[in-house]
Amino acid sequence: DKLFRCARKFQFLRNSFERNQFLNQLLFGRLLRKFYKHCRGVSVQDRNTEEILGSRVFELTILPLTEAELAEAEQVMRSACTEEVYWNGIKGENANKDSVTANLAPFSELVLNENGGFDYIRGAVNITFGGIDVDDLPGYDPMSYQPWREFRSSHPSIITCENLLVTRPEYDTLVTIDSVFTYTKYAKYWEKFGENSDYARFEAFFKQPVSVTVKVLGTSGSGTVEDITATVRINGRNFAGFTNPAEFTFTASGDADSTVWDAISAALAASGCTFDGDGYLLRSVTDVNGVTLSVGTYGEACGWFYKLNGEGDQPAAGTNALADGDVIELFYTDNSEAEGIVTLVGDVNGDGIVTVVDALMLLRCALGTEPTTAAALANGDIDGDGVLSAEEALAVMRMAIQM
Repeated sequence: DKLFRCARKFQFLRNSFERNQFLNQLLFGRLLRKFYKHCRGVSVQDRNTEEILGSRVFELTILPLTEAELAEAEQVMRSACTEEVYWNGIKGENANKDSVTANLAPFSELVLNENGGFDYIRGAVNITFGGIDVDDLPGYDPMSYQPWREFRSSHPSIITCENLLVTRPEYDTLVTIDSVFTYTKYAKYWEKFGENSDYARFEAFFKQPVSVTVKVLGTSGSGTVEDITATVRINGRNFAGFTNPAEFTFTASGDADSTVWDAISAALAASGCTFDGDGYLLRSVTDVNGVTLSVGTYGEACGWFYKLNGEGDQPAAGTNALADGDVIELFYTDNSEAEGIVTLVGDVNGDGIVTVVDALMLLRCALGTEPTTAAALANGDIDGDGVLSAEEALAVMRMAIQM
């Protein structure tokens, strides 16, 4: 199981299964109602002289899974996938989920202890490879824009995704945190043999949802949050005869955690324009007449950018919180620097363009092998959590190759 769980994390086993049937049987040999005996010889050879230095034959007996074992594992999984267990794992210094004021604490793994409860393992270096993992949420794509992977917050401006940092709002606010649990020791059978009806019950061990709704206490107590409105203007700056749509008014609940990208994407959709991109890279916009303006068409410094209330030096639209009365101008230009775009998302080395070099530099900063510069933090911290990560390095790589 340790071998499998390590390999699963680094995602190299799928090809190994095809190339090495013996390894496949070792990892998945404990099948239902079957057992196997394997005799395999292992030799050690000097690569220079080709002399056989030693050899030995091993006999392995792989026993089948039993009903009692599966029933016990199912009970463990049911016990883990509860609001109480989840809350106890993430509560940090908060005593009650109805009065949250301090940061929450994510964990990596649940391990059944001798008292029948669970120990919470925090940090990848402490994983035991024998418990229940906090797995990637369905829909997570490391090459796409998402602020979440294993811990998702319904209000990221109040409780951030992933690291679960708390910022108290003005008024008491309910926030839902959710994850999925995978009991890899048994989930591996579902992943490998899911199409076989004999293994249908193993689905219960794979990516099972768990969540908790907490109340974050506001600085002013209880109260009503008003709707917010923002104005969006889309301006192609007369490039290629692009037709500018009419001004758009975006309206949302004040507690909906709306971002600048929510307003921009709503405006584009309402105008009849089509677009390719997301909250950190808008690759192209096509107007109602079929005219398309894309990144890079008129040089390295050209593309779609936005100004918020007249200011052009802004973080990624998908991470920039929207406020009531905001005015957004989405515009196309062939000279971003002339427009006051100093903080260029993804430009980690500060040379004015986003390239593969920026992605590699960001990864080194995230791993701690290179000092984090002011430009790296300003332009590479895409999710705005103050920490550089490998996921952000992947995002910058995607920008650089315009995927």
